[in-house]
Amino acid sequence: CCTMKNARLLLPKPTVINHKLGTLCEYFSINLDNWHNASADTLACLKVYNKLIELSDGNLKIEKGKYCSEKKY
Repeated sequence: CCTMKNARLLLPKPTVINHKLGTLCEYFSINLDNWHNASADTLACLKVYNKLIELSDGNLKIEKGKYCSEKKY
């Protein structure tokens, strides 16, 4: 699931000013240390994903007409 696409659906402007990883981490109070490091960015995306799962009742949009409802990791 694309965290940015789902954030756009679940957190429309002006709820957040943009849907960049740093902005979403700030919105959800997720500590984003060591930006642009693959493992740090992946962990941050996972944490944002889990927050979006909570907001969406388990249904995140993958692409038109398809959804994923994986549980939190």
